[in-house]
Amino acid sequence: DLRNVLSALRMAQTLERQGDLARHVAAIARGRYPEPPLPEPILGLILQMADLAVRAGKDVARLISTRDLELAAVIQSNDAELDALHRRSFQMILDPAHDLSRQQVIDAVLMGRFLERFGDHSTSVASRVAYLVSGASMPETHDAEDADGPDRRGAGQVDTAQEAHVRQAWHCLCEYPSFRGSTVTVPFVS
Repeated sequence: DLRNVLSALRMAQTLERQGDLARHVAAIARGRYPEPPLPEPILGLILQMADLAVRAGKDVARLISTRDLELAAVIQSNDAELDALHRRSFQMILDPAHDLSRQQVIDAVLMGRFLERFGDHSTSVASRVAYLVSGASMPETHDAEDADGPDRRGAGQVDTAQEAHVRQAWHCLCEYPSFRGSTVTVPFVS
């Protein structure tokens, strides 16, 4: 059945991307070892996000094997918690009371974004499983608005949610008081 083939192909790509995002988070942590990648309380927030991402990953694995539509709905609703923590991370990063180094600003922004996207990919898998099981898509979440990949609205146009993420990251990276004129390491694993 064509629905099975399409769903499997799209889910495989999404699951691969989740693995890439997890590897990027691990690269940041490994690159700062033996020191923690971030100071408290920002580290605590990132660890909360990581716990939610791990739970989402486990739920996705269970969803793929059971095809339980109730679990698919739970995965989508749990992503809102991860999104809220991601928004909170920007507030914490910009709070001058935390006195982050330039490198810590970069690491916090990247880790938060990678974990938030991991959760978004979980909702994408949940939606695809719902389509596979019922033939009907689940209600769209913001995931369709800021998904990785080609812009669906046309060349040169950027989705509003994606613009907001870019503005937040730019503000954190360029407007952070001690960031200007510095050199930082941006770890990416190919």
